[in-house]
Amino acid sequence: MRRVAAMLFGSGGGISSVGFFLPWISFSCAGEQQVFTGADLAQEGSPELWLVFVFGLVVISLAAFFLMGPQAPPKPLDDLDIESTKRRLSFERRHSLGHVVVLIASLCAIGLLIVEYLQQMQNTEAELKALGHSLSALDIRIESGAWASSLGFVAACVGSVLGLRSESKEQNAQGS
Repeated sequence: MRRVAAMLFGSGGGISSVGFFLPWISFSCAGEQQVFTGADLAQEGSPELWLVFVFGLVVISLAAFFLMGPQAPPKPLDDLDIESTKRRLSFERRHSLGHVVVLIASLCAIGLLIVEYLQQMQNTEAELKALGHSLSALDIRIESGAWASSLGFVAACVGSVLGLRSESKEQNAQGS
């Protein structure tokens, strides 16, 4: 289950990172259309959006750590093998901490995406009102890149929760 969880949140991080460079939002009015990627929006006034890309890279890095590292903690030779027990606890803590970091990074990225969307809509509405137009005169579409980034982070959250559940089940089974 550890590998499945790591592959799931790693895939989510990859999808989110690629989605950052795909079209996020398009505006069209009077036959004219503009399309912006996440990187465009980050460069043109919302530098905090670069954190979405960074969070995606963090998730990918942790997935690589989980997939390339040892898949099972070292087994003690006997009940009195203190060094193996220490290594086992260290392994379990690292894995649990990694899942928590993935979950926090993904939730922060999702929150940032929602806040940024609401701010963009508010700013656009204010600019249109200043020009004497209404928001209904503008056709605004959320594009594939924004959806990919959002859904990628949701997948990372699901993978992280599955990994944490797997960790706790294994710890409960060993404690019994």
